[in-house]
Amino acid sequence: MPSSAYADAATRRPPPPGPLGSAPDAVGRDFALAVAEAHAALTADEGAQRERALRDSVLAAYESVARTMHATATVQQGELDAIGQATQNPGLMG
Repeated sequence: MPSSAYADAATRRPPPPGPLGSAPDAVGRDFALAVAEAHAALTADEGAQRERALRDSVLAAYESVARTMHATATVQQGELDAIGQATQNPGLMG
């Protein structure tokens, strides 16, 4: 049994576009209008735009840190490889 909040939300929701038995063209047009209205509502929401901007900013910062860590690891690996080759040289060890 759904909670009352869910039941209230379900009763306020508009019915789906295009009743059964309608012409396919009318149902398609109604559906297209409903999708356009939903899209407009979602893109016009300032909160959603701020959320997207924040998400993009966090992603850019994460990618910047990842690039720095990759560069550091590449340099460190190069140094470790050089040390490994130097210690395998018999002339240096003898």
